[in-house]
Amino acid sequence: MGNFTLRLPAVDAREDNATYSVIVTSRGNNSVEACTVCLRVTATLIEIVQSVPRSNRGNQQTFSDVLFPACASAPFSPPELKWEEAAAEDAPSVFQCHSGGGFPEPAVSWLIDEGVREIPEGSVETLVELRPDSLLYYVTSYLTINVTGANVSCVVHNTATNQTLTSTTYAVWHGPVVTRATDALWVFSTALCAVVGALVVVGLAYQIHLDRVSKKKKKQHLRNRRHRRRHDTEETEVVTLRSWESSV
Repeated sequence: MGNFTLRLPAVDAREDNATYSVIVTSRGNNSVEACTVCLRVTATLIEIVQSVPRSNRGNQQTFSDVLFPACASAPFSPPELKWEEAAAEDAPSVFQCHSGGGFPEPAVSWLIDEGVREIPEGSVETLVELRPDSLLYYVTSYLTINVTGANVSCVVHNTATNQTLTSTTYAVWHGPVVTRATDALWVFSTALCAVVGALVVVGLAYQIHLDRVSKKKKKQHLRNRRHRRRHDTEETEVVTLRSWESSV
């Protein structure tokens, strides 16, 4: 019985489904029995240890391969769940779930009230991206459904590491509140415009009235001046006539 240590200085997702072999050299008619082991590639694991029983018989040299199938995996980030509320109560809402940085490609599923309600067929669209620089998967899933007053969950499952991540949100429609606020704002704006319009009309009417009064005063003033001139002229003529009569 002996222990073999296989050290890999660098491992990435490209080595998924690859196999490594350790050649055991012995003399004589001896046999090597080796069990298989799975190499999981994560951010911290780069070493694997395998115990191999062996026996020596005779002086004949034989070779045997010890196979190590590689199973690459990397954990995903917690799902980020967003909800785009519907414009109307009877319209469908859109839920978006995003997770990334993992390997291999995950399985994404949706739950409503922990699976009590079924997901309608054709309401889920999942987009998967394999980044060429890191060879890690990023997944974005969309759920379009008419639902309110229920818990909506997005589940991301990594089959290689048996990792299951869940994100849940409570969906309730708030459309009527927004509508009432919008209606109130519209009524207020309309009333404000009506008040401003009325003030403008009153201001214009008052200005027209002032203009008319001013014109009347100017006309009256001109009439008074003309009357005074006539009166002064008549008095001058009378005085002149009297002076002439006195001299005669």
